[in-house]
Amino acid sequence: YLRSNKAEKEFWKKTIVHLKQEKDDFHHAINIIKKYDCIADTIDRARHFANVAIDSLGSFKDNNYKIGLINLIQSSLNRLN
Repeated sequence: YLRSNKAEKEFWKKTIVHLKQEKDDFHHAINIIKKYDCIADTIDRARHFANVAIDSLGSFKDNNYKIGLINLIQSSLNRLN
């Protein structure tokens, strides 16, 4: 949303906030998302926060819960590929 120009922001408000949706709005939304490469940026952020989560677990002793959480995070990252 923050990257969108004025017209695009109005589109997002109309379709999401006010729920005034038209036939071609989905395709318009996809085009805006592609224009700003939002999917790749979102994946990069997911990877970053996954690594932060794994790093945060480093202060805990190794146990089955910690290993399970790390495996869950890593499997989520693998799904991004």
